Amino acid sequence: MNEDKKEKTHRYKVMCTSHKLVLIYKVKPNPKNPNKHSDEQINLLAKVIEKTGFRNPIVVSKRSGYIVKGHARFLAAKKLEGKYVPVDYQEYESEVEEYQDMVADNKLSDLSEVDEQLVFDTIKEMEFGFTKEFLDLVDFKSDEIDSFTLDPLKDSKEEHAEKTEEIPDKKEVKSISKEGDLFGFCKNEDGSFKHYLYCGNSTNLDNVQSIIDQLNISLNHLLTDPPWDIYKNTLHKNKNYKSKAFGWTDIDALSKWDEGFSLSAEMLDAFYSIMQEDSSLFVFPGQPALPEILLYIRELNKKRESIESMVVWDKPFYSLRSRNFYRKHELVIGSFLAKKFVSMKGVSHEDVIYSNNNKGGRAPHPTSKPIYLIKQLLLPFKDSIDYAFDPFAGSGSLMVACHELNIKSFNIEVSTEYTDLIISRYKRLYKEDGVLINNFKNNEEKLND
Repeated sequence: MNEDKKEKTHRYKVMCTSHKLVLIYKVKPNPKNPNKHSDEQINLLAKVIEKTGFRNPIVVSKRSGYIVKGHARFLAAKKLEGKYVPVDYQEYESEVEEYQDMVADNKLSDLSEVDEQLVFDTIKEMEFGFTKEFLDLVDFKSDEIDSFTLDPLKDSKEEHAEKTEEIPDKKEVKSISKEGDLFGFCKNEDGSFKHYLYCGNSTNLDNVQSIIDQLNISLNHLLTDPPWDIYKNTLHKNKNYKSKAFGWTDIDALSKWDEGFSLSAEMLDAFYSIMQEDSSLFVFPGQPALPEILLYIRELNKKRESIESMVVWDKPFYSLRSRNFYRKHELVIGSFLAKKFVSMKGVSHEDVIYSNNNKGGRAPHPTSKPIYLIKQLLLPFKDSIDYAFDPFAGSGSLMVACHELNIKSFNIEVSTEYTDLIISRYKRLYKEDGVLINNFKNNEEKLND
């Protein structure tokens, strides 16, 4: 298509093919067209074309030069002050054949009925891209219009959206897990699970690799917030050290991380080594590790020609600090291949994400991330993710966000207390217990048949 002409269509894009762009004043309506179009219909159609583009060309007879099909689209284009319209010129042997085609097109469309329930059921299956504004635009009427998700960043009900952000209190959490336990959630027809939660040491890569191999799953999207203020020297030399980042978790659980394993770029590279080469990586670097992580991401991008991304989380609360400015923003650094990023219809992928969740960053898990935030970071990659991976699962925000978006996930948490917290959180939301698959305390243990 001539780009100059495309630009001159002004308020709509021409999306159809096999047509010619014709100056609108050269297109002639048929004076014998029996179908009359109300102002309401033309205004509505104009809004739809402006929103979704011109997707059906106007059919014009080569014999008479008049419009045969598309009178309403022609009037809508005039309403939008378009200069060009797409035209499909067709052959007609006689005036009778031409008129019959025009009348049949008008009459047959009048006889059709829209099964609105089927429309809504289909939208539910498609899950994303539809908005209430659009359904109102095309004049769908249904009591169900507010009963499910039309905007992918809003849950089916406000009440449910609020519940996804809630984290159970310690007194609500039952002691279930022990070191090495692997749990499955949301069982598939083939016996596999949509989500896996391993209670163990994510830095024991041989063990993690063994579990991944036996589950026969592929990890290709890392999204994690490592505990940056726990350092190997402090952790292994002083087990009485109390980190503010771990709430009510016993510090002994954290000492299970491999001695000498640095929570830094070395760690990030180690996790990348057990994932697919084309994996996307997103990490909350924190201030201590920011320079090192940023350098690693940039080196990785050069190596595999991937894209660097920086997203800012605008928090609804301040991180209180002594002898320094209060922090209200947190950075997320990402690396991904361009082909993995797919813009979702109706979603604004912005590099500043605001969440009004006031519970994030509070006990029982002080560094919990809002589900809305995690959804935003997952959405552009939704269709390309095999299993999302969080080696420091914490309160389980990634698993919840993935379940809301129908994405599979593999999660690791070193603490039995936080593992129990995740299990409790999932059950509260989805009324389903985690299934204990096996215990992998020693990496030579195998899955049950």
